[in-house]
Amino acid sequence: MGRNTVYCQTREQYGYLSDDFSRDYAMRLFHLSEPALEELVGRYVRGKRAGKLKGKLLWEKVTVGGWKKHGPGYMNGAVVAPGTLLSYSIVDSWTGTVLVQGLQRY
Repeated sequence: MGRNTVYCQTREQYGYLSDDFSRDYAMRLFHLSEPALEELVGRYVRGKRAGKLKGKLLWEKVTVGGWKKHGPGYMNGAVVAPGTLLSYSIVDSWTGTVLVQGLQRY
C-alpha cells in the first residue's frame, strides 16, 4: 500500500453475559432467545453471580474509518465507516473457548 493510505482503527471490547447490556446485545446479535442462550453457556451456581449467565461477549468495532485489508493480495480489502461491527463471539469465561462466532462483511 502507498504511504497515503489511511487505515481504519478498531477497538476490541468485551462484556460478561451476567450483565444486562451484554446479555441483551448477544441475544440481538445472534438472534437467540434467553433460554437458547442459557442452554449454550449455562448459569453460575455459587458466588455473587449465582443464577446469572456464564460467558463473555467479545466484539470488534471500527473507531476511525479507513481501509481494512481482508487478506494477502492487491486490493484485497474495503473502506469501512466508523461504528461498523467487524466481528463478535461468545466465549466460555472459564476455558476461553469460542462457543459461537459471527463475522460481518462490510
